[in-house]
Amino acid sequence: MVESFGTNKTLLQKKAPQFKKKSKKQVREHRVVKKALKKKRRKTALKAKKPKVVIIIDDISHKWQLQQLQRLPFKVTPSIFPPNRMNMKSNLLAKGLHHFMVHLPLESGSKKMNSMYKTLYANVSKRAMQKRVEEIRRLFPNAHYVNNHTGSKFTKDYLASKKLYVTLVKNGFKFVDSRTTKESKIAKVAKFYKQRYLKSDFFIDNKLSVAAIKSQINKGLRLAAKRGYVVMIGHPHLQTLKALRQSRNRFRSYNLIYIDEL
Repeated sequence: MVESFGTNKTLLQKKAPQFKKKSKKQVREHRVVKKALKKKRRKTALKAKKPKVVIIIDDISHKWQLQQLQRLPFKVTPSIFPPNRMNMKSNLLAKGLHHFMVHLPLESGSKKMNSMYKTLYANVSKRAMQKRVEEIRRLFPNAHYVNNHTGSKFTKDYLASKKLYVTLVKNGFKFVDSRTTKESKIAKVAKFYKQRYLKSDFFIDNKLSVAAIKSQINKGLRLAAKRGYVVMIGHPHLQTLKALRQSRNRFRSYNLIYIDEL
């Protein structure tokens, strides 16, 4: 005896899902997007492998200086003076910037260099130092990095450096040692507080000639190729800006980044 099973009309009536065939235009667009994404991933991977180069430009106190840096076809980090006799509103230059530093005047061995407005001396009291750093924080609410202007006498004083370092950290700053003296104690202080020691490797424009500056830049690039990164400091001199522009092709093999991207 053969049993008869009733047919399930509902199941029979259900049609298999229909997949709309892509048009030739859609296929082409898909290929273009896929190719672009692949190229972007390759470019990102290559960029990540390139040695990293940080160029800090100190002594920024005027808008025209900042504009000169912004016209460069690669990344440089401006280090802006707090308000001073050259510009009592220099802090306003940082408005709208995402990548910048504060260039803090510290005591040097030169009386002339110490004439900078509100230079911090090594023998200043802890309270006076806190007051100055808190003022810097109010003036630059979005700043994360500070480096020293001059400061050869200050940074070789361990107790003064320790006092400043901890005050900066408490106010949300990271200190980058400009290395204005080989006797700087900032590395020792950073180690004491178990912080990463951030420093400049050298200045590129101690000699104000385009050829000499380009030679220093090449020295920095060789160090970056060997070690994986380099931090160099320059100033907004016409010769420095010209040397940087002329080094544009040399920079193509390197990943120029801001200090906060290191």
